[in-house]
Amino acid sequence: MKALILAAAGDLNVAPLDGYIAKAMLPVVNRPLLELVLDHVRSYCFRDIIISTSHLAPQVEDYFRDGHRFNVQIAYSFEGHQVNGATIASTEGTAGAVRKIHEHSGFVDETLLIMPGDELNLVDLNDFYSQHKSNGALLSLVVKRVSNEEARPECCVRLNRWGQLQACGAQAWCPTTKTQLVNTGIYLLEPQILNWIPASGFADINDDVLPALMEAGVRVTGSDAPFQSFQIHGLRDYHRLSMMCLLGFMPFDLRFSKQINGHIRIGSHVRMQADRVTCTGQVFVGSGCAVADKAQLHGPLIIGSGSVIEQGAFLENSILLDHTLISEGLHVRNKIIGPGFCFDINGSLLDQRHSDIAWLFRDAREKGFNPDPTQRQILHQTSGIKLPLFV
Repeated sequence: MKALILAAAGDLNVAPLDGYIAKAMLPVVNRPLLELVLDHVRSYCFRDIIISTSHLAPQVEDYFRDGHRFNVQIAYSFEGHQVNGATIASTEGTAGAVRKIHEHSGFVDETLLIMPGDELNLVDLNDFYSQHKSNGALLSLVVKRVSNEEARPECCVRLNRWGQLQACGAQAWCPTTKTQLVNTGIYLLEPQILNWIPASGFADINDDVLPALMEAGVRVTGSDAPFQSFQIHGLRDYHRLSMMCLLGFMPFDLRFSKQINGHIRIGSHVRMQADRVTCTGQVFVGSGCAVADKAQLHGPLIIGSGSVIEQGAFLENSILLDHTLISEGLHVRNKIIGPGFCFDINGSLLDQRHSDIAWLFRDAREKGFNPDPTQRQILHQTSGIKLPLFV
């Protein structure tokens, strides 16, 4: 069966991460978010997949390639164009993406699943598919109930008692209720949907195709069965999803790692003497890391691959992205930290490139300034920094 996974979004609203990593490629423990989506889709026998990309597209394409190692077939549809090596995003909307892939190869010749690639929706796709077919719908969508604060009026929908779409957008918004039913952006489409997509220009399923189908009296159904869902609207959401997966509150396979000392899971080629490191709570140490003696690791904690934790560093309830070096004496609590930048989980940025503490957290692969103990003491005195330094 065929699926289109939408992974063109790139705006995390947090510089410098926007230019550092594609949203769909955010690492959740030791795997990209998009891989979790792909695993879920594949588990329901969707094996012929197109991924739409735009922002930082090579990150997606280089990781997933043709899909062979994930036991699926993957091709890509690039939304935008390049000027002097820079990617200019130019999305044509969800319906426009369907039109584009069909014009290119005739891909939409059977029932097509559309899934967002930058959020995790654990929908029972067997039930959704069966309901779609039994209702004889041209288009079916997954809906969920959210609070008024979470709902956007343009995404609201209203179903009748038989699950057929009655209203969408502002017409479905009901200000007198405490919750709203919203469109999740998960669809099953029949090939005839192509007749309802404009021949050119921007076209969105929610904003353009659904109203047109309703006006024409075409059968559109919604599935409101409960399911686990997690959207990332900012770093707090990203931190929470990662920790839920680490702690087992979301179905997640910590593959290619082993448990040691009860609290720690490590990847391959890790240099660490577990009995010389203080560890509490659940801690994940990625492949190729080096953790020095007397480091303190307090979970929940995720340390990305290739990172270096120096002697005496203190880490708690944080995420270290790949190849991050944490210097001796640095205390990191409730942070998302990478080579050269540090956020608290609310999104506030401490950027070492504009400070005199560049050597405290940096890219572990760089051969830049790495002061010896005497130089560090001089730096502490001249910069006014006292260790331990808390970030």
